[in-house]
Amino acid sequence: MTPSQSKTYAVGYFMLGLGSWLLVSCIFTEAAYLASVAPEGFKLFAHFDVCVQIGNVVPVVLVLGVPKWTLQHNTSLVMCVLALAIVTSVILAVAWDVTFGSTSVVLLLSSVAAGVVGNSSSVLFFPAAAKVGRTGEDVALAVGALSAGVGSCGIVANLLVLSQGLAVGGPNIRMYYSASVYFFIVACIHSMSLVAFSSLGKQRATSVVSETFEDSSVLHSSDAGTSALQVPLVLNTGDSICAPDAAIKKRALLKEVYLPLMAIFCTCFTEYAVPGLLPYLLPTRARTPSHLFGLTAGYLSSSILGRLASTCCANWQQLRRNFLLSTTVCGQSILFVCLLCIAHSPDKDAGVLDLWHTSLASTIAIITTFSFIHGYIITLAFQSVAVEARSTQWAGLLNQMGALAGSCLAFILVHYGFIPRAK
Repeated sequence: MTPSQSKTYAVGYFMLGLGSWLLVSCIFTEAAYLASVAPEGFKLFAHFDVCVQIGNVVPVVLVLGVPKWTLQHNTSLVMCVLALAIVTSVILAVAWDVTFGSTSVVLLLSSVAAGVVGNSSSVLFFPAAAKVGRTGEDVALAVGALSAGVGSCGIVANLLVLSQGLAVGGPNIRMYYSASVYFFIVACIHSMSLVAFSSLGKQRATSVVSETFEDSSVLHSSDAGTSALQVPLVLNTGDSICAPDAAIKKRALLKEVYLPLMAIFCTCFTEYAVPGLLPYLLPTRARTPSHLFGLTAGYLSSSILGRLASTCCANWQQLRRNFLLSTTVCGQSILFVCLLCIAHSPDKDAGVLDLWHTSLASTIAIITTFSFIHGYIITLAFQSVAVEARSTQWAGLLNQMGALAGSCLAFILVHYGFIPRAK
């Protein structure tokens, strides 16, 4: 890959990553305002969390139901997902405040659609990046740029909310522009992601998906720089060509990707349990839009730093991959327990001296470190499984299964009495 092609891929896949979870991130950042006007109140955070995870139905069908068809039509599916994000953003811009009784119908249904976009991106976008170029360095570049774009969704969402004026002031907010304008801007950004991905069409058209290699009449040799795990190995024995035992190859691949796959599930389980708990990390009287913005900004924005750290150290960390994945998953789990304890503690108004009563600054520090570790784990793990398109699909599916389990945990905790501040 030439330097100019590398820049094109980096920019294109970064913009593609930006189109993955941007709508979900923008819904959660705007929820600091939406919760103050919606009939659900602050329970809207937990409702959003569950609605987003309902979108996991689509990636489950794609990976378990029609995996080969999904790989063959990967490009078209990616463009359909980005188009859905644009349409959903426009609907929110026009009718976000429509309710039916005590239910914010448009907000919740749009959250489901946003969940379809974000959840599907995990099983569609990364396989697209995994088949870029002919060398491991090309794949690492595309996956790293895509992961950086995914991590940047939170930063862009927070910058939009900051420009809207939600980050400053007390309970009485003076917004510089409405929620309708906010979601229209989101639609424009998704349009840019679609255009950027479309510009990569010529390069993607020349890529070969490993699963469809057997249908090709041309056999690429190892001198072309193709990974041994991407192309079936052949042995020339006189006049015949013998394929290695499929079971041996499958066991070798499973051994290679087992730990990264488990790390993806664990980090997503804890990471996506947090959005529904965000309002309850603050005492009731401190639950203002500006304070919620601080927590949400720390949660959504710090992931990009972890993703960049993992991308910059790609070669060094692969030699220590198992150790790094194990220790970082343990560290993130410990911080998650700390956040649960903070949310479980009663308000200071109750007069109870509790170890887990923390200041806003320290809570933001915990949640920022927590999200940074998630960004590092997810990028390292996806780079590790990008040796084969099918394993990347499974990584995306486990990503979403972990997110679904985490969001269901948060919903149960909020609605069934574990969180005293939610009562």
